[in-house]
Amino acid sequence: MHAGRPVGASGKTVLIVNPAAAAGGVGRRWPAIAELARSASLDFDAVLTTRPGDATEIARRAVRESRPLVVAVGGDGTLNEVVNGFFEGAQANCHLKHVGNCSKSELGATHGALWGSRSR
Repeated sequence: MHAGRPVGASGKTVLIVNPAAAAGGVGRRWPAIAELARSASLDFDAVLTTRPGDATEIARRAVRESRPLVVAVGGDGTLNEVVNGFFEGAQANCHLKHVGNCSKSELGATHGALWGSRSR
């Protein structure tokens, strides 16, 4: 897990995590989210945001590194930042997914959709 930036180019998925989203709920639920990803055999780098604008920069870098999948883990603001960075990076071979406020019921419902198909 890294704060602020992905670690070099690789074929790994990038999870951009905003631990402050949902009044800190995403940060509290992050261990369960990470475990869910690992149990689905997802090979990923997790990058935690530390300030406004981080998610945009991280997403832009991940797209330029041709990461196969970029996942925004947080609320609407996190998704907005990731989308901005995603499209500024403009690579056709990268996909975007979103895990919302990460309630327990949402995690269960998201499991198949997130770790299953990859689409923008």
